[in-house]
Amino acid sequence: MFKAGVYNTIIHFGKTNPEAQHQPVRTRRWGKKPDDFEYNIEVLSSNLQTTLGLEIFKIKSASQNHIKPKYNLVELKTICYVSVGMVINSNENGYQGTFKTQDLLTDKKTTTNPKRFVLGKDIDKWYLRNIRYLEWGTKRAPYQFRRPTFTELQEIKEKLIAVRTPGALPKVTYDNEGLHFDASSVGFILWYNLKDIINKSITKTAKYKWQSPDGKREEYELISEQFHPKYLLAIMNSAFARDWLVTRRRSAKHIYPDDWKCLPIVSITMKEQIELVRLVDTILTKFQQNKYPLTLNIAQEVAKLQKEIDNRVAALYGL
Repeated sequence: MFKAGVYNTIIHFGKTNPEAQHQPVRTRRWGKKPDDFEYNIEVLSSNLQTTLGLEIFKIKSASQNHIKPKYNLVELKTICYVSVGMVINSNENGYQGTFKTQDLLTDKKTTTNPKRFVLGKDIDKWYLRNIRYLEWGTKRAPYQFRRPTFTELQEIKEKLIAVRTPGALPKVTYDNEGLHFDASSVGFILWYNLKDIINKSITKTAKYKWQSPDGKREEYELISEQFHPKYLLAIMNSAFARDWLVTRRRSAKHIYPDDWKCLPIVSITMKEQIELVRLVDTILTKFQQNKYPLTLNIAQEVAKLQKEIDNRVAALYGL
């Protein structure tokens, strides 16, 4: 049944951090016969394990696409609090099966349904396909929701919202009107906009030094003040972010909060960010003035603006 000579490989898994300078050997083997795997070996590019993260398990390593920025890089999670939205079906504890998501939504604003609300399927790159209105302030809403989240996550003055299941291309939009969103989307809020807001959800992500000696929340708030949300939006909707995520995201369909958190953001001055912010504003205005779907001419104008954003972002990363 077996070829003479069986070679065992014993794998040990340990829940510890790798050494700072550890660089794994990455190889790909292939073939149809057992012997093929002994001879068909391709050595893959590698990097420090702490740098690779989940990329270590993927053949198409992002380290093959070296970025050479002229400026410092800051991970998105140090600029923004990142979280999925609310789950608005009934809580299993005491209210299971009493209402569903669709029971809480209307197409028009009413006294019972006053909150602007979007489902992930209605978010596209830069714009919203459809807005609904969420029941609020009633006996069941939001008090009987399975996961109501906290008020500021939904009603903060500015945030970015990304589709959690966008397919191949990331789709992120901008909101400054207190748009409520559910768990089919991911929200991004600049840390300084959450200053002094304390709750379990935020504390799991970052603590103040008075909460923990190694707390970094004060540092995150200072860092976040250096970034314009629309500058972040330009990068997140760019070809660079798409390609960066391809080799890191855990799913071909989904982009989870943890996939976004390590996105490297080039740290430039607010003045230098303005050019990208203006391009983003122009695109957002095109959608506001022309609505969805865009005419062919307007769509072509948006495509040109997107191309310019891609080129400017690529230059920032030295690509």
